[in-house]
Amino acid sequence: MTVTEFGVTKAAGATVTPEFRAALEDALAAQTRWLKIDPAAMGASPVTGDRAWLYQQVEDPASALMIATWTNVDQHTSWASTEPDKATIMPAIGKHLHIPSEADPSPAVILVHTEGDHLSKAATPAGQTALVVWLGQ
Repeated sequence: MTVTEFGVTKAAGATVTPEFRAALEDALAAQTRWLKIDPAAMGASPVTGDRAWLYQQVEDPASALMIATWTNVDQHTSWASTEPDKATIMPAIGKHLHIPSEADPSPAVILVHTEGDHLSKAATPAGQTALVVWLGQ
């Protein structure tokens, strides 16, 4: 079953810096390469051709939302454990992540997989809608 991944990240500082955004975009591009996504694939981003998106929250500029589609949760787990760029991607992201503390116990990353492909209009049958809940504070 196709799943849509929603990943909320929180930056260490008051905003997602250009360096942090670049690291997150590199991770999403690596996912797309690993999945061998055709840039013309249905539901691909019209800007990047990827099946992954990155958004910065307006109300809390330290929070970003990453969205990607996978064939299933196991496929995402497999990528996370085998991606050849993992040695550079994860450390590049990690150095920008918020560290939970007593003052701010917010987690650095929240991952949620939902049933279905919420990024492709063709994936939502008529009469059905998808509800996306922002997991920020």
